[in-house]
Amino acid sequence: MCQHLKKTTFIHSSLRADVEYIEEGSKALASVSGFICGFTFGMIPGYVKANITTVTTFRDQAGKELGSIRQSETYSFWMQLFLVTVMPFREEPQSVARGIYFDLNRATLAQARASGIL
Repeated sequence: MCQHLKKTTFIHSSLRADVEYIEEGSKALASVSGFICGFTFGMIPGYVKANITTVTTFRDQAGKELGSIRQSETYSFWMQLFLVTVMPFREEPQSVARGIYFDLNRATLAQARASGIL
């Protein structure tokens, strides 16, 4: 499974950032693992792993590339019947993924500032 998400918005400014998000993971592993977990009513745990990559390309007003920064993070989670007792105390996977996107963007901006792009 590989999903690309690219959003381009044109606003007149002296600096433009094109951000591309790539989410890669094994859809087959997630499907088989989820099926086995569901078929055994959660007795055998299910496992999902994905890699999120952010590629940010900075351009000036003329469209000349000033630099490109690539950040990557991997996340995984388990599903099992016995983990239900811990669920109220943990965040759901979607909120963890949102946090990863936020952290990747923050790390990209910090690296761009350190390298002199910003």
